[in-house]
Amino acid sequence: MMRRRRAALARSEDPGGLSRAFAGMSLAQQPALWDFLRSGHVPTLIVYGANDVKYAGLGEELRASLVDGVGSSGGVTRTVVEVKRIDDAGHAVLVEKEMEMLRETTAFLRRHLEDAQERESGKGSAGGGSGVSKSKGGPSASPASLAATSSSSSSLQAQPMRVASLQWTTCSVALKKPLVLSSGPPLTHRRVIILVLEAVSGSVGVGEASPLPGFSKESFLEAEKQVKKISVALRGRTLPKLGGSKGLAAWKNWLESDVSLLPSVRAGLEMALVHLLAQEYRVDIPGVLKAGYPTHLLHTGQVCLNGLVLRTSPSLPSVPPSSLMSPTPSLPSSASFTASMDTSTSSSSKIKVGGRPVKEDVARVNNLTAELTFGHRLRLDANQAWSADEAVSFIRGLSHPEKIEYLEEPCKDPLCIPEVHKQTEQRLRFALDESLACPPLPYIELLSMEGLCALVLKPTVLGGLKQCLALHSLGLTKGLYSVVSSSFE
Repeated sequence: MMRRRRAALARSEDPGGLSRAFAGMSLAQQPALWDFLRSGHVPTLIVYGANDVKYAGLGEELRASLVDGVGSSGGVTRTVVEVKRIDDAGHAVLVEKEMEMLRETTAFLRRHLEDAQERESGKGSAGGGSGVSKSKGGPSASPASLAATSSSSSSLQAQPMRVASLQWTTCSVALKKPLVLSSGPPLTHRRVIILVLEAVSGSVGVGEASPLPGFSKESFLEAEKQVKKISVALRGRTLPKLGGSKGLAAWKNWLESDVSLLPSVRAGLEMALVHLLAQEYRVDIPGVLKAGYPTHLLHTGQVCLNGLVLRTSPSLPSVPPSSLMSPTPSLPSSASFTASMDTSTSSSSKIKVGGRPVKEDVARVNNLTAELTFGHRLRLDANQAWSADEAVSFIRGLSHPEKIEYLEEPCKDPLCIPEVHKQTEQRLRFALDESLACPPLPYIELLSMEGLCALVLKPTVLGGLKQCLALHSLGLTKGLYSVVSSSFE
């Protein structure tokens, strides 16, 4: 009650009051209360993310004030304050490292529950008072035992689940600005099919099937028609066990046992299945994926993002047509644009090229690369806009090719990439995107082309997690890295 009043008062007085009120409620930020923590009255666990500079400093200071984990103020004979550090996590450690937090918390509870039970047993009150029965494995149905079960990959294979229902609905989401794609009219709305997969146990997984016009093979109506059909076929079906060498392949075979699924529908159902398993077994989504795939195929660290600058972006400096007549065009400064690039979360920004005179694209990109800060590079995407000769002309006109990470899908015919690479003296490397959805060659030959460095994987367009992981695995054998891309879901 006191805390609620304090927070309400702080809100009414000034905008910063609420922040100060919450800071005042934090034991970690008040060293004056640390002696109380050490007193033994309240067992305390403090967990902090190593990347959270402020709380990491407080955590280490508190840890240093303890002697072998026991309060240094005396009178304490057991560990009552535990300070734990979790690597690769920041201030939102509870969200970033959910399973690590669960393990630390339940292990802490197990130790103190067992300690309390032993004290009760020492008083001769066996069978009464505490209500905690102890077995060889620890307290019955303790949080720790539940965590051990949920964090184990074997639990993902323990008992099969049955589908109670697949519910679905459609909606149209207005975009903040019209989205100009490589083909077709600009999109002002994104049409979405929301899938809700429920197991008999009550666990629910949510997915999204949203074909991208101009990229997906199927239309929205075709996807909706198939979802309606499979919503009946899946009812009462038993989900395959996850794990072992088959992994997500077992799901793909299970999903397509009755009908060959459209890519966006399969992607949406796999999304719902992964979410359902994570909810059922109380593990995070990477934990579900790890149950079926080698760890080298799954990125477990931080994920870098890149910004996207569309062809119609007003922040991209415009080029007066008259300036293009000069061999060295005089262009407006792009310093304000490059300064707005967020380099705190990535080292790359993606720029759309093509759809305009090649000379204009060259001028725009050169203007940007001249202003780029050290270590920041551009990813260019032509969406198959050029002929081989136009691609060669563009690449030869670049003044800072070393600042270009790759050029994505430069040619209408992707098989021209090796020749373009040769004619431009290997100045740039290339990435595949659209070609992966409609490959002109078997994948093993397509990914072996000279000049490639990356694969751009769109789960909605390619057909889900399993297909993307298969391409990622094949790409690794060819020395290619993967970039996961949304389809504006």
